[in-house]
Amino acid sequence: MKIGQISCWISVAGQPLEEYGVVASEQNKECSAWIPSKPGLPFTINWRDPVSKRTTSGQLRVDGTDCGGTALRSPRIAGDEINKTHVSINDRAARPFQFGTLELTDDDNYLKKDVHDLGLISLAVWRIRVKGATQYTGVTISEPEKMHERAKRGLEHAVKFGATQNMITKGLDTEYLDKVPLATFTFRYRSLDMLRANGIAPAAAPAPPPSATTRPGFARYASSDDASSPASSAGRKRRASSAVTPEPQDVQPHPQVARPEPQAAEPHIDIVELEEAEERLRLAEELFRRAKQDVEQRRRCKKIKLEEVTGIISGEVIDLSGPV
Repeated sequence: MKIGQISCWISVAGQPLEEYGVVASEQNKECSAWIPSKPGLPFTINWRDPVSKRTTSGQLRVDGTDCGGTALRSPRIAGDEINKTHVSINDRAARPFQFGTLELTDDDNYLKKDVHDLGLISLAVWRIRVKGATQYTGVTISEPEKMHERAKRGLEHAVKFGATQNMITKGLDTEYLDKVPLATFTFRYRSLDMLRANGIAPAAAPAPPPSATTRPGFARYASSDDASSPASSAGRKRRASSAVTPEPQDVQPHPQVARPEPQAAEPHIDIVELEEAEERLRLAEELFRRAKQDVEQRRRCKKIKLEEVTGIISGEVIDLSGPV
C-alpha cells in the first residue's frame, strides 16, 4: 500500500503478502487492505520513506496493543526502509511477531471483552524531531485473550509473540511535529479460506485437466521415438523443474520446451483417431453397398420367377382367332 511517497507492506519469509480490497484515501492519508494469515508463520512489518530530508517514526499497533515506534532518521545512514520483525519489551529483549490461532470459549464472561481491534495491524507514520538519546523502557504486551464463540466475527487467527530473544534497543527522546500522521496503514488479516469465502480474495484456480499421457489409448498411439528420445526426456525434466519454481513469472522457459507436452501430443492422437474413424466409415459403406446389391439381386430373381409362374401354363388353350 502507498500514501504519497510512503509505502507499507507485510511480508513472510521475505515475500510480500498479497493485498486484497485495497482502499486508499489521499485526502485522509489512510489506506487499508486485507491480507492472508497462517498460524505459526513469523511476519515482518515494512515501511519506506524515500524523503531523506525528514525524520519519521512508525508507530505500530497490533490487535489493539501498542508496540512502540521506530525512527527513520535524517540523514539516512542505513537506507530509507524499516523492517520490523519484533516488539522490544525492554532495552535488552524482544519478542518476534507471528500469526497464531485464536482461542475460543463459551464462557459468557468473555462476551464483554472489547474485540474491536482484534485482527488489525496498524502503522501510523509521523514526522518527528529527535531531541536526544534516552534509555528505552520497553512496552508491555500480553498474550491474546480468549474470545467468545458468538463474538468472533469470522476471526480465526490472532497475533502471538514468539520466544524472548536477546536484542539491544536504544531509546530516543522525540517530538511530534504535526497533529496528524503523514500516513496510516491498516492491515486486516484473516485466513485465506475466509477471504475467499467472503469474496475478498479470488477463488482458487481450478485443477489442471489430465495430461494426454493419462488418457486411455495414449500408449497405443504414442511414438516410440517420443518415449525414448533423450531430448524429449530432458525436455520433460526441464518442464518439471519450471513447474516447482516459487515464482514462475520470473523464469523464462527455454524456447525448446516452451510448449507444454500435452498440447504437442494432442494433434498426433486426433489424426490417428480420425483416420481410424474414416476407415470404419469406408468399411461400413462397403458393407452397405454389398448388402444393397444382394437385396436388389434377390428382388430381380423374385420378379423373374413370378413372370414364369404367371406365363403360359402347359395345356392351356389360347384363342388366337379374331372376331367371327
